[in-house]
Amino acid sequence: SFLSSGINAEYGGTEKVWKITLDRTAGVKLIVHCNGEEVLNTVISAKTCNWRNWNHWTKKIEKILFRPSWDTASDYYELEPLPSKVTHIWCKYDGMYLSGYSRGVHNYSSLSQAETQCSTRNDCGGVTYEPYTGYYTLRRGTDLRKSPSKEISWKKCPNIIPY
Repeated sequence: SFLSSGINAEYGGTEKVWKITLDRTAGVKLIVHCNGEEVLNTVISAKTCNWRNWNHWTKKIEKILFRPSWDTASDYYELEPLPSKVTHIWCKYDGMYLSGYSRGVHNYSSLSQAETQCSTRNDCGGVTYEPYTGYYTLRRGTDLRKSPSKEISWKKCPNIIPY
């Protein structure tokens, strides 16, 4: 899984935009870019870190804390901006379905239409794509179930709230 955050800082009158990415596809790798140029790409381990709590990076990270006493380079910190219409983030679940259809129109030809409509309804627990019909369907259920027909579902991601 990846964690990607942007940090803006000014140094010597020039704005520096820092991007921090945590890549867990092969070990735990920390990648840092400054103004689009890679400045650090290292595997984090007991050999590369002298901080005793380095293994925090092996866990799910939802935010990075920059304490003023530690961070003397950044003027401020912000996450990469999400599109302005985004009110939450959806998580994808391959091979899973949600039970029961929402009331009213529940078949949509695109995922974005289905997610938008689901967000406006009280009885919508998520979206399930039905490969046998080609529709993205609004579902009442919130518990994921294994799909015998290779359906794909999306639910609002827990603990991730865009700003």
